[in-house]
Amino acid sequence: MINFPQQTDTAGKRPPVLPNHLPFLTEIGFSDHDARRIQGCLHKRGGLVICCGPPKSGLTTSLNRFTSQLAGSEKKTIVFDNGRFEESEWVTRVPITNIEDVSLPLLIRSALGMGADIAVIPSIDQQDVFNLAMRAALMQQMVFTRVPATSTIEALHDLQQRNPFEFPAFEAVRLLILQKLVPRLCPACREQVKLRGEDAAYVTEVKKHFHPPELEKWQFFQSKGCDHCQGTGFLGQQLIAETLVRDDELLEAIREGCTQGDLREMAMQKGTRHLAVDGLEKAAAGLLTIKDLRTAAPHLD
Repeated sequence: MINFPQQTDTAGKRPPVLPNHLPFLTEIGFSDHDARRIQGCLHKRGGLVICCGPPKSGLTTSLNRFTSQLAGSEKKTIVFDNGRFEESEWVTRVPITNIEDVSLPLLIRSALGMGADIAVIPSIDQQDVFNLAMRAALMQQMVFTRVPATSTIEALHDLQQRNPFEFPAFEAVRLLILQKLVPRLCPACREQVKLRGEDAAYVTEVKKHFHPPELEKWQFFQSKGCDHCQGTGFLGQQLIAETLVRDDELLEAIREGCTQGDLREMAMQKGTRHLAVDGLEKAAAGLLTIKDLRTAAPHLD
């Protein structure tokens, strides 16, 4: 039996309403561009939000922020997790130890059937869990999950291939987010550098492929090391991301069997920015090195 918290406390106060602006997104590293796109999707009812990225890429932190904000808008929220999610009086947590556990579909079916408005599901690898997530998203419940894709386009394409006949999976998707973490330059000792070799070639290729907005001055930095960063040249980690917002034109293109390349081109025309573009702008702002960006976003297709 899953018990959701009451939506008013003993003093009769209601939880905080979701604000029109979500500064928590930029606080954890999303650009203003991606924050606005994410915000627009979180304000809508229902749909599947897919978070992509390798292990230790900050996905849990992002999902924590999403659900903590949405839970404050008087929605019943349930999180299936392994203990890494933040406690909240507005979020019901169901601990799990193995995402391959055969009982997981039963738990998820029970929660969604009891009126959960928002659910965080750690994985949709199991076919039964996949089907439940699709059905819930199509029935106006907001479902967050993670997939091990290397791009938003790959995740959307693979999702459609999973079971295109029983569920129109791509119709359930509202938003896809790819994020990675790279070392953040120490602001106390970073120093400007003239790019050469592979770094210079990489920046040229990013500009050639994606035509990022021209900055007043393109400048890049390298690490040096000081007492402030204990000689490492870095302090913490910096998030880089790409977002894809699903719309009817993208749906039609998928139905017609367009290639991943054509799908990416269409998505870019609709506001999706490649991971490398987000990283390039943050490198120019002195937040990370081009070398680390090349490691995080080596493929420009």
